[in-house]
Amino acid sequence: MGLSGSQQNIAVLVLVVVTAMAAVVGVIYSQSRNQQAQAAARSAPTMTIETEPEPYYPRLVVVGDSYSIPNQTSSEWPRKLATERGWRLTNMAVGGVGYVQQNLDKGKKAFTGNVDAIVALAPDYVIIAGGRNDVSYPRETGPAAAQMFATLKEQLPESRIIVIGMIHDNRAPTPTAVEVNATIRREAEAAGLPFVDALTENWLSDPALLREDGMHPTAEGQAVLRDRINEHLARLGI
Repeated sequence: MGLSGSQQNIAVLVLVVVTAMAAVVGVIYSQSRNQQAQAAARSAPTMTIETEPEPYYPRLVVVGDSYSIPNQTSSEWPRKLATERGWRLTNMAVGGVGYVQQNLDKGKKAFTGNVDAIVALAPDYVIIAGGRNDVSYPRETGPAAAQMFATLKEQLPESRIIVIGMIHDNRAPTPTAVEVNATIRREAEAAGLPFVDALTENWLSDPALLREDGMHPTAEGQAVLRDRINEHLARLGI
């Protein structure tokens, strides 16, 4: 025996009510679970992962002549010095140049031509070493050095700038070489920069420290340069 029309309507109504109640219960249950999860997240301890800071390696820029140029065995004093001290090195040394002396046909700029590149690196330390190639320019060397020192001091107020005079072999320097070296000293001191007198100290006085040309240092000679420069840096508190 089938249901009457009114009974069918009641059944449908009951089904709709039950379905709606189930949906409401589901929503309430879902909200309750979300609230519980949020409360648990708020009460859970926060974990902080601490990472070790990256080590800092100071940057050294060297400007110089053939006594400081890179070589295939990495025996040049700038490399030895930087390696020993854990510094990053930018070696701008070029053979045959000085504060004035240059050879642009071969792409060799004078020391002063490196100023913008030095400033762009914002180094911690700058070492300018040389002057022997400027013996043909005793009058021009002073103004060129003075301008370079002043610009570097102005543009790199936080950098330590050290000037090393003429590095020479074991032969007696000419009067002009002595004059040029004294000029570089005068301009460095006028700019308030420390000056290391490699010429007067005669670092390469032992001929065994020189190559066959009698002028440039062997690997042992480069080690001596490194040691002497290291000693002066230590005296400067570096």
